[in-house]
Amino acid sequence: MSKFVQKYSDEDLLQMIRDKANELGRTPRIKEIEKSPTIIHRFSSWKNALKHAGLIGNEVQYSDDELIDIIHNWIDKHNKIPSIKEWDSNNTLPSTSTYRRRFDKTWSEILFSIGLKDTYKKSHYRYKEMSDTEILAIFKKDVSRIYADNGEVTKELYETNKSVDGMSISGLKKRFNKNWNDLLLDMGIPKERIYNHKQTRDELIQILKDVAVQLDKTPSLEDLERLGYKTTRFTEEFDRFTNALLAAGLSLSRMESSEVTETKEELLQMYIDFSQKIGKPASAIDLDKSDKIYNAGVFKIRFNGMIGLKIEAGFNVARYHPNIRYSKKGLERALVELYSQYKRRLTVKELKNHNLCNTTILKHFKTTSMKKVWEEVEDNIVGMQIESEGKRP
Repeated sequence: MSKFVQKYSDEDLLQMIRDKANELGRTPRIKEIEKSPTIIHRFSSWKNALKHAGLIGNEVQYSDDELIDIIHNWIDKHNKIPSIKEWDSNNTLPSTSTYRRRFDKTWSEILFSIGLKDTYKKSHYRYKEMSDTEILAIFKKDVSRIYADNGEVTKELYETNKSVDGMSISGLKKRFNKNWNDLLLDMGIPKERIYNHKQTRDELIQILKDVAVQLDKTPSLEDLERLGYKTTRFTEEFDRFTNALLAAGLSLSRMESSEVTETKEELLQMYIDFSQKIGKPASAIDLDKSDKIYNAGVFKIRFNGMIGLKIEAGFNVARYHPNIRYSKKGLERALVELYSQYKRRLTVKELKNHNLCNTTILKHFKTTSMKKVWEEVEDNIVGMQIESEGKRP
């Protein structure tokens, strides 16, 4: 399976959190980090990312009484009861999630416990008297606001940013007998923006087409990640990201070399497959003319030119380039192919007819005996046959 070459390493993302913490003088919140969707995706949750960054446990420590006093002082100053959004918008205050973790209560329950009974009754007990339509209206308003601010609505984002009247996730799931993803879909959140939703093959193809139109180019995995899409779904469904692009009818030649995610081995196999399809070792012109494979520049960078690429692929290029230098891997591939054609070992003369010099072969195999070379080739062929048989159902 193709591996996505990530623009940001885990340590890069953790350092972003640490830098922001140093800038703010406290543990940053999700909305204060530009790459928070990527961070949450990489570390499963914001809390887990903070742990890896070494920030949980290092934040300012308050006693229970100090936390309660902060709420009372705020109310005395502003002459009103704070909502979650209002409270968390003030970066000088401990977050509502800090209160929930400390007291193991919702924000409304905390306010109720310190004497603000009217607020708790209003936001908690009245659910029994409210209709489904009224509850969903509040939920939709909260979800729409959070989605507009963050481009997604994770469970953590919802619980942190829902209004004081918003029902908890567990309450919503129990009330409507639906899972979190289905609730979000009912609220009009696009499938591709729901973290754990698995898009169908056709949906993934449509995403690629839409993004290509939006960016006016063939999108890379980095482009998709930057736009908030779950990129692993493409490689899960299509094995290689390039297969997904081709299925969407997008041109690989419109991608820059820096956007290519395939390994060197995968690019080599792609080149070999393409050459077999056109019936000859593909030239730079062949690559540049086709929308089904990357342009020649991509391969030249990875294989030190087209000659190096053809040698690695095991193609015979000696007649056109008499001064080329072989690699052992290229020679192995060529000898295996010739052995398979002849069904036996070739003589030195037969090798010469294929522009393969026995002294060059002996040098790369570090031996003085062609017998030992052919024994190694035969061992490779047997190994490939065993591997092939092992993959059969």
